[in-house]
Amino acid sequence: MGVSLIRLERKLPASPEAAREARMALGELAAHVPAPDLDDLRLLVTELVTNSLRHGGLGAGDAIHLVVQVEPETLRVEVRDPGPGFDAPVAPETPDLGAGWGLYLLGRIADRWGIQGEPCTCVWFEMDLSLSRDPDGGPDGNSHS
Repeated sequence: MGVSLIRLERKLPASPEAAREARMALGELAAHVPAPDLDDLRLLVTELVTNSLRHGGLGAGDAIHLVVQVEPETLRVEVRDPGPGFDAPVAPETPDLGAGWGLYLLGRIADRWGIQGEPCTCVWFEMDLSLSRDPDGGPDGNSHS
């Protein structure tokens, strides 16, 4: 990856508010990420933070770490927790009703993704940003003259 234009880092509580706090923090990227990509980013981060809460075995004092790096053409996200990790499953063609959407959506939306399990669990993904930016770097492709 190249040089980050923007780097967002948040330490989220291992509580039901974590996904909401992550979505709110991502709002800070609105001027730097095209709107359709920001929507996908919010969806995937919400799913991964929720997975950390459900499957990470986190206690009240634990935290989920969110890191987002925005570059001119890509963005990279890491969601880390102190949980035991897991092997990347083969993504199902369709998730079960009510569960299993996180990694399914990750496989459908992200351009690249993976899981690292040492010394903590880190699920990461990369997205190539839409080509809808205007020459001034705005996210909407509209002229701002």
